[in-house]
Amino acid sequence: MTTTRIRSVAAACCNYNYEDIYNMKALTDQDAKRLFFNRIFGSGGTCPPHFKSVSTEILKKCGGMPLAIITIASLLASQPNNLKEQWEYIRNSLGTSHGENPTLDGMRKILNLSYTNLPHCIKACFLYVGIYPEDFTIKKDDLIKLWVAEGFVRTAHNDHDAYCVARGYFNELINRSMIQPILLDHNDDVLTCRVHDMILDLIISKSTDENLFTIVNDSKFMRRLCGKVRRLSFHSWINMEKYNKIVATICLSQARSLVMLSYGFIPNVLDFRSLQVLILENSDQQDLTGICTLTQLRYFKIRTMEQFKLPSQIRGLQHLETFEIEKVPHFGFNSLHHLDIILPSDIIHLPRLLHLIIPDPKIMPDGIGNLKNLQTLKYFDLGTNSLHNIASLQELTNLKDLHLSCSRGSSFVGYKDVLFQSLARLADCNLKDLHINHHLSTMCCDSLNGLFKSAHHLQRLFFSDWQFSRVPSWIGELNVLHRLELSLGKLLKDDILILAEMPSLAHLYLHVRSAAKERIVISGTTFIVLKHFKLICKRIPLTFEAGTNGVTFWHRAFVKPQTNPCKHQWIPCYSVR
Repeated sequence: MTTTRIRSVAAACCNYNYEDIYNMKALTDQDAKRLFFNRIFGSGGTCPPHFKSVSTEILKKCGGMPLAIITIASLLASQPNNLKEQWEYIRNSLGTSHGENPTLDGMRKILNLSYTNLPHCIKACFLYVGIYPEDFTIKKDDLIKLWVAEGFVRTAHNDHDAYCVARGYFNELINRSMIQPILLDHNDDVLTCRVHDMILDLIISKSTDENLFTIVNDSKFMRRLCGKVRRLSFHSWINMEKYNKIVATICLSQARSLVMLSYGFIPNVLDFRSLQVLILENSDQQDLTGICTLTQLRYFKIRTMEQFKLPSQIRGLQHLETFEIEKVPHFGFNSLHHLDIILPSDIIHLPRLLHLIIPDPKIMPDGIGNLKNLQTLKYFDLGTNSLHNIASLQELTNLKDLHLSCSRGSSFVGYKDVLFQSLARLADCNLKDLHINHHLSTMCCDSLNGLFKSAHHLQRLFFSDWQFSRVPSWIGELNVLHRLELSLGKLLKDDILILAEMPSLAHLYLHVRSAAKERIVISGTTFIVLKHFKLICKRIPLTFEAGTNGVTFWHRAFVKPQTNPCKHQWIPCYSVR
């Protein structure tokens, strides 16, 4: 099936059998009004009488097109005072009515109006989304880091505030329907987004006028490139011959960003002396030693399935804020179980490094405590790192997101007390997310009791493999925690009472080792904000009282399949909504 807005394209795709073309109908007046008013006044909201006339005229100009309706409605919903004069200004700005035959020009006029009414500080951030191809799923965290690295987000204080401001910009674009949310977490925060193709057309048009970025996506486009390039984004495969033709027509010395989103030849980074952003998606580049010469680099990310070589020294990258390596899943015969990453020995001497993300557990150079500004650390291996590094974790007092792991066959039992001391110190500071993936699942962590009592910032806590004998009492004191994963020796009624009183808990996952004996009752007046409850256990007598219909509950039992009694597996027993 092919979708298009151009009738001649549709005709050519079906060999001019016009009966095979299905013309999408516009929304009915009733559906258009429902979509329009629900976006502005909330679900089931009604339009005030003094807005009815002007809203009818605005809807008529939208021509029943959902994108036009939701975009204009989002623009009106963003107005601070919601005055009739504002509605009339929007109506007059839309020009003549499109009636029953809306045109692409009319749709573009609506989208352009929404862009024009964006706050000036957000416009560059919005246009920057165009570095990604059509239908590309964009990670919110990546976009926010890029905005900050590019200098689009400026605050009166420091870079820490810039990330908070950038998140506000992102939420504003979501609220105005300029970008579309795709994946949400259990707290309804947007994790990934996408841009509608018509909005992407607007972005590319505006960005071309302002020379914000240059896209290379076909050979014809390459021949049109000329002059200075500020940001270069490759969307299609490229070889050395094609690249050399590009270099012959444009100046790369002042390019700030290089974004490679396709397989193929990777340009020599020495051509990009002023580079601040380097993204290598789906890259098969094997030698990245040249990045050590990019002294202005602030953001570096590579996404690959191949082995590659990093420089042994990167101390010259004094402006680097994000260093991220992502492994691409690959299931062929030559798939890699891990990437053999050797970190530069002097990475600990980058004073502005905020986000250090590597896929497989690796040995960090001693002295990780020097990275005082670090906010994100993924993954720190407890089995391969030195005792000194584990103790130095507590010096990273700005750390917000920490992922710990332990290689199979490794043990850090002798370091346990040192680790717990570091975690307690971090929890007292700024730590919001703590993930611990460990293969020593029988290790008891009751000695953590009392260490996290003042962890007032924790929002997500994952002890998926570490086992507590029961629910720790200090868990109940984490008032902003909204996602919790625990492994327990047993689950008793008193444990449920601790969890039930947590004011922000929205997602709960419990893995109980021993079968419970006493019946546990989930009252309808408890778990006031809980959305998802997943319980894995051998057997548990569990009862839900009336009023718990807002919770999705998953219960799983550990059984032996009849087909293979030697193999264990988890099977879902029942779910309650």
